[in-house]
Amino acid sequence: CRLTLIPMIQKVTAKTATKWDDYLLNDTVLNNACHLIPPILLSIFLPLILSEDSDIMCPPKATGSNAVIQKLIDKQTSGDYVLKYPKNGLTRSSIVMHDLDCDGDEDAIAFYSDKNGENIHALFALCVENNYTVIEDVTFESSAIDRIDFANLDSKGNDEIIIGYAEKTSSMSSFDVFSFDEKLKKHETSFRYTSLVTGDFNMDKSDDILLISLYSSDIEAKAQLLVYNNSSLAEIGSVALDSDITALAMT
Repeated sequence: CRLTLIPMIQKVTAKTATKWDDYLLNDTVLNNACHLIPPILLSIFLPLILSEDSDIMCPPKATGSNAVIQKLIDKQTSGDYVLKYPKNGLTRSSIVMHDLDCDGDEDAIAFYSDKNGENIHALFALCVENNYTVIEDVTFESSAIDRIDFANLDSKGNDEIIIGYAEKTSSMSSFDVFSFDEKLKKHETSFRYTSLVTGDFNMDKSDDILLISLYSSDIEAKAQLLVYNNSSLAEIGSVALDSDITALAMT
């Protein structure tokens, strides 16, 4: 602007007989006018770039098995969805690959929400002869997935799936347990937590669940140890925690 446009305007005004354009289009006015050009261009083109019909701001397309699973979600939702990512835990992907039925093939669990984000969905898909088939689409009354863990809670071959999700009306999270034995089974729980850890804490060759709850207005600070018996979780012990604890570091 300063190297091309301003010199051109000054040549034109210098050749005119009138004096008012020399004052109106002096160096100061023209230099200040140049500063207005970038925001004007942004105001014109930025809405076009960021529009819903634009592909410029879209995330990269999935590849491999993830692309197949994403097509299943497209079919399930007519393409009107948003992928969701677990906020905590070792697995932070929106599409999680894991052998659910112990057949040697990796199956899939995908987290997504519809555009309004009111609820989260977990889409379960089995891989049979290199083809994925949706077996369940589970809805959680939550706007965020906290975590997904795999643990052998019943000491049998298949891992159980633990999916934690944020509560809408508090800072706590809830979780459900899923198992697969010819078909997917959902085991709802009434337990709530701030942090969740799995492991064989009582040395009985099956995984357990350790829940940590920090103090809030509707719950006391405590730690709970849960075991899996007859397809349900039971608390075998709990201990009160200091109410002044505000955060935990899990290693």
